Amino acid sequence: RKDIGFNLSDFTPLNLLGNTPAVMSVKGDGPWQTLEQLVAYAKKKPGQLTFGTPGTGTSGHFAMELFEKETGVDFIHVPLGGEAPVATGILGGNIHTSIIGLGTARAHLEAGTLKALAVAAQKRAKELPDAPTTFEKGYPAVEASPWFIFFVRANTPPAIVSKLAKAFRE
Repeated sequence: RKDIGFNLSDFTPLNLLGNTPAVMSVKGDGPWQTLEQLVAYAKKKPGQLTFGTPGTGTSGHFAMELFEKETGVDFIHVPLGGEAPVATGILGGNIHTSIIGLGTARAHLEAGTLKALAVAAQKRAKELPDAPTTFEKGYPAVEASPWFIFFVRANTPPAIVSKLAKAFRE
């Protein structure tokens, strides 16, 4: 985004808290049981399927745009203002698919109301051992595992940065 008001250099990283797998999800009782089925259907009906995202420019949006590029499909982007509205949109049949964080999708995946067509990663998610990866499905570039990182302002005194980083490690 232009003129966002800050640069990455304005911050000092403290700690990588972790990351979460992102999952290409569809409605559990929907017509697609595999990623291949979804891709084939989307290629037959370009511009007719939708994908939801938390918003324009989010990691979910970038992941889905990359998925379109790598697979040659053409979806309609529907920004919904958060991952919970995205999951609700899929569950209600208002959108067709999305790549959303496992934390948002997990309860619905376990209940069978959402189906994981693929984990957007190179390795399978330990929480979803039966879900294939985009890497396994032939789309190794489609990788989306949002990171959670703690930062402080770049001008934070080094002693404070060190103390906070140590506290996170402990």
